[in-house]
Amino acid sequence: EKGTLRGHTGSPESSLQALAVIDAYYECDLGETFDADWDVDQDGVVSLEDLETALGRLNTGLSSEHVRELHEHLMQVGSCDGGGVTKDAWVQAVSAADSSAVVYDPDTTDPRLKCTLRGHSRTVFSIAF
Repeated sequence: EKGTLRGHTGSPESSLQALAVIDAYYECDLGETFDADWDVDQDGVVSLEDLETALGRLNTGLSSEHVRELHEHLMQVGSCDGGGVTKDAWVQAVSAADSSAVVYDPDTTDPRLKCTLRGHSRTVFSIAF
């Protein structure tokens, strides 16, 4: 089952907003996640292959076409080196994106994302103010 990106319009700009939302969702430092998650082959840049792998791991549901268009967009908006997006360009582009425009909803079957409501009585009360 794929996760979803509610509000994603399919544009590269919307996909960039999705990256900002994902980093905000996991409350990550952009520089640290670049090294740990996005630069999969650790060559100092995020290539198209890195981006495809990382977004696949995150279960975003983005199509191959959306990922390719996002990578092309990132290559145009930032300084790039050797066919990939540099760390500085990545941090600048993702931090400038509007993270309120898209909602990231990962696959909730991932046990790391589950939570429980201990003591929940299954009773719902209506409170009027």
